[in-house]
Amino acid sequence: MTRVIALRRLDETAAAAQVRMAVWDATGRHLADGADPDRQVLAVIESRFPGAVAAYDRAPLLALTRRPGAGVCSWCIVRVLSTTDQQAAHDPSNAAVAALLGKRCATCTARFEAEAVAERERQRVDGLVAAGVPPAVATGSRTPAEAHAKLARIRELERARPPRRLAATGVIWAGPQPAEVTAALQATGYPTPARRRR
Repeated sequence: MTRVIALRRLDETAAAAQVRMAVWDATGRHLADGADPDRQVLAVIESRFPGAVAAYDRAPLLALTRRPGAGVCSWCIVRVLSTTDQQAAHDPSNAAVAALLGKRCATCTARFEAEAVAERERQRVDGLVAAGVPPAVATGSRTPAEAHAKLARIRELERARPPRRLAATGVIWAGPQPAEVTAALQATGYPTPARRRR
């Protein structure tokens, strides 16, 4: 007689080894012809461990039914299955899923570490932007102090910028020369029409 164990009465991490063995056992059985093998395996696991599909999710359980090749681990398969099902990637810090899938390969380890660094960087930049730092300054700064120092320097330069003056254009005007052009020429010492008439 098959033993039924409700996961809500067990620790999900402690039960992972039993669930994993049950998945392999269900995979090795002769499944009904014409039916979806994945659906059948999940039904067998849910009948023996009520709540298992909700606790571990579909992709990690089905990853155990695949045969990874050289250099491929169950985490690699979970990523493929999650993408196919249009689900979010599974959190490697989830102790229950980690106990179910086991050790990660070097590729998955490096990928998860890179994703963790990218997430921390995203949160840092979002925090700076929320504090009023422009995105370009926030992204190019290593620390909040550096970002605020850059922003202060930019604002200081903007305040110290001299007023913009019109430069001589060399254009001959058909009518009276505009007053702003005349003023700009006088400031530079360039001869104006009034000076030339003298």
